[in-house]
Amino acid sequence: MIALLISCQIAPLFTKPIIFPSTAMAQGAIPLQTVGSVLSIGVNILEELQKAIRVAGDETRTTLEKLKDVVETLVNTLEATYQDNLNVTLNSLDDVTRTKLLEIEELVTSINQQLQADIKLASQEAQIVIKTATQQIEDLSNELEQSLKEVIVLGGKTAAYIIDRSTYNLILVISIIFLGVGLLLFIWLLFSQTIPQDITGTLTFFLISVYLTSFSGLAFVPHFRGQVMAFTGVGLERSLTKVASKPSIFDVIPNVITLEKTKEIEIWGNSLLLDGKPPKVTISESDVEVKAFSDTKIVLNVADLDAVEGSTNLELTYDNQEKLFAIVNFKNISIPPDLVITNLVINPDQPLQKRNTQVTISLKNLGESEANNFILEWKPLANAPGKSIRVNNLKPGESKDFSDNFAYPNLGVFDTVVTVDSRNNIAESNEANNSISRQIQVRKAPLRQAKITVTFTEVTIDDATDGGKKGEIYLNFDINGEKYSWHKKKAKSGKSYKVKKVFQVTLKESEKLNIYINGFEKDLNFDDPMGSVNKEFTVVNNWGEGNHNHTSNCPQGCYTIHYNIRVDWLN
Repeated sequence: MIALLISCQIAPLFTKPIIFPSTAMAQGAIPLQTVGSVLSIGVNILEELQKAIRVAGDETRTTLEKLKDVVETLVNTLEATYQDNLNVTLNSLDDVTRTKLLEIEELVTSINQQLQADIKLASQEAQIVIKTATQQIEDLSNELEQSLKEVIVLGGKTAAYIIDRSTYNLILVISIIFLGVGLLLFIWLLFSQTIPQDITGTLTFFLISVYLTSFSGLAFVPHFRGQVMAFTGVGLERSLTKVASKPSIFDVIPNVITLEKTKEIEIWGNSLLLDGKPPKVTISESDVEVKAFSDTKIVLNVADLDAVEGSTNLELTYDNQEKLFAIVNFKNISIPPDLVITNLVINPDQPLQKRNTQVTISLKNLGESEANNFILEWKPLANAPGKSIRVNNLKPGESKDFSDNFAYPNLGVFDTVVTVDSRNNIAESNEANNSISRQIQVRKAPLRQAKITVTFTEVTIDDATDGGKKGEIYLNFDINGEKYSWHKKKAKSGKSYKVKKVFQVTLKESEKLNIYINGFEKDLNFDDPMGSVNKEFTVVNNWGEGNHNHTSNCPQGCYTIHYNIRVDWLN
């Protein structure tokens, strides 16, 4: 019974002919259109769409994002289905699949042309083309994805086969059932000790081992299950033609290398490895590092590549000295200026009301071009007019510091804002880093003290009251309680006399400076008043700092006092 079961499962393996494409078929196939070439076009349009999405308007951006998702899903479906069989020719696919792929390729090409001509898709014509093509691609992709769900593509070095997924899964279920039955039978025979000890027992043990091995492989090794299906023809829909295993390049993405900006490029192709090893790659006669590789794709590190602008050769050299060539282009861009505020220092960091606050702004040019004639603006109060500083030039990589002062009139919490190139005179590579803000709290300032120095220099006698000729004059000084008496015998009208008296007082901001001088003429009978000078100064006018000349109020005689006030702040 066991032998019969095994023979029923194994016999087709030896009786069913193996179907391989003939050499003539392989040579006659058209290698220019393969699944891999469709994939490379898909990857290329994804990159172009990503660029367009960043600059397109809102409505167009929505369409582009929808298209990007559809193409990305399609690319992933094709990769998952064909995997290592990307060199299968489109001509060997069924008519429906081939037609859909060619239609998608044509639509993608038309979209790419529109993007190249009008990346923002501003024109009405471009928008119509994109919208129509997007809908058609979505419909085709959905149909294609549905049909590809029903197949598995299995391939070797020379041939590939489409296998029905439902049959593939059915064989899995049947194999697990037969494997379970075989294990139970084997365990029963083993423990019942009914296995003969002679040559018959050995043959029985061998056949059971073959049985269990066969169904274990079918159940647990998907590749073996697929090979058996292809070998026996069970569930095999058709064989597919591959292009010759000779290495070939489908595409280089991107094929424009922007120096110091492009970090990696991808080479898409067929049979790109030789004995599992990647080729030596040179661009413009410079060796290039291979970062990752497979039979259909090689990823190159071009971050440090140095070359002149223009077209040049990309060359793949294999150990057998076979070479492949492609063309890439180098583009040298001049990175515009990039003005950025690297630091903002406010001293003190919690300003005092009506006291001087200094700001120091550190500015740097991160770009590779010089920036000339732009405005650096500091707004101590975000909602009030700012203070502008003109910057004549800032070279690439150069840093400069700029300072200014402001006295906050009010208490509270305020936003202070610094903006570089506030009038947008400079075209920068990054316009989003031109401003910096800081929240500050303005505190009430403690009362300051000042040393006030009042220096009386001279007095002019305007009228001595003694027949207009001469008299003995007395002046009594009172400066915030500090007193002094000055007199002059035989003082004449119209003459000036030196006083040379200095007073020093210490006052708080809330206190006043009081200057009082009273004068009289000494007489035999009684003193004749000559009037007084009475002055009051506050911190509002900095206690009257400066030179002063004041004439008395002259009840009978007059004099003019000359003095100077100097203010020295103590804190």
